[in-house]
Amino acid sequence: MKNLFFCVLGLISLNLSALEQSTYTTIKSMQVYPDYGGGDFTLTLNTPAAKCKGYWISKDSPAYDTTVSILLAAYHTDAKVSVFGHNDDASKWVGATTHFCKVYTIALEKGR
Repeated sequence: MKNLFFCVLGLISLNLSALEQSTYTTIKSMQVYPDYGGGDFTLTLNTPAAKCKGYWISKDSPAYDTTVSILLAAYHTDAKVSVFGHNDDASKWVGATTHFCKVYTIALEKGR
């Protein structure tokens, strides 16, 4: 039983290590590709993360509309966001020459 616990703990830490969090910063640019990936959405931040130079969201994502809506609101209000991205090679967006990470979650910080 103890071995199973450590195996599960190891798998959880492997999964978490595949995420990279950006600092809280503003959105630099956003772009949508109507005919590429069926509507893939990309964004870059004013302060890029170490590996994730940008982020992408598939149109097939169940929360695509909600995520894009939050990002548009953050962009237009200059709110700070922190993006968690899957930084493993399998999650890299094939449409970019640099490493664009698949979005895992976005945190929004209201301006003061």
